[in-house]
Amino acid sequence: MKNLVTGATGLLGSHIVEQLVREGEKVRCLVRKTSNTSFLDTLNVEKVYGDITDPGSLIAAFKDIDIVCHCAAKVSDWGPWEEFERTIVQGTKNCLEASLQAGVKRFLYVSTEGVYGYHLRHPYPVDELTP
Repeated sequence: MKNLVTGATGLLGSHIVEQLVREGEKVRCLVRKTSNTSFLDTLNVEKVYGDITDPGSLIAAFKDIDIVCHCAAKVSDWGPWEEFERTIVQGTKNCLEASLQAGVKRFLYVSTEGVYGYHLRHPYPVDELTP
């Protein structure tokens, strides 16, 4: 199987890439031209340059991929809402559409507990049934 990891230079994505390589999986990483790929350069992975906010740049990255592990997102505690929406919402939609066009078999969306807000507002365990 051939895997594509978006957000491969980030915290979660880089660990997923590392584990996939350790398990002998073929891995392609979608990275921006401005990304620091020094860690990925130490692994046996293919790098494809693109940006999840640019649908045209995703065509080559998603070609011949079986599984997408989508980890790319804007990670910050603050910033203009439009930046979060462009990256997280529209970027994910772009990746889903590219996956459909390329015939990807499985799409795994990776998120964070941060979507539930600060833990002070949730003094109880949060799971998939939490409103």
